[in-house]
Amino acid sequence: IDLANVQPWSELEDKAARHFSGTVTYQTTFTLDQLKADERLMLDLGRVGNIAKIKLNGNDSSALWAAPYRKDITGEIKSGENVLSIEVTNTWHNRLSYDASLPKHQRKTWTHAAPKPNSRLEFSGLSAEVQLHVGKLMALPNP
Repeated sequence: IDLANVQPWSELEDKAARHFSGTVTYQTTFTLDQLKADERLMLDLGRVGNIAKIKLNGNDSSALWAAPYRKDITGEIKSGENVLSIEVTNTWHNRLSYDASLPKHQRKTWTHAAPKPNSRLEFSGLSAEVQLHVGKLMALPNP
């Protein structure tokens, strides 16, 4: 699915997409001028459901599994065009809820402790608040 904007897949129109459990990749490109020696670049993913794996310019950066979902990427970017990929993996709650609402012969998952049919969806994916923050490195004065 190509999205015009970053949004969680648990809020998409399509019911099957809303209930997807697995990994989704969000990808974009951005261009940066040369950072000054005292500047740092912080990637802020906003709200994540549930785990995010960051890749910059094809290289694995890190996995973020708890809030705040932020990472200093100063040493991993370059002047000019950069490619950012964020793989987000959720739990299987949403799929189990969807399958519980289907006839047994159409279900793809099962467990002994499944959620009730059409139970509330868990937030899955990225919120719209993904941002890059440029900050300045400053020395703190001695007390």
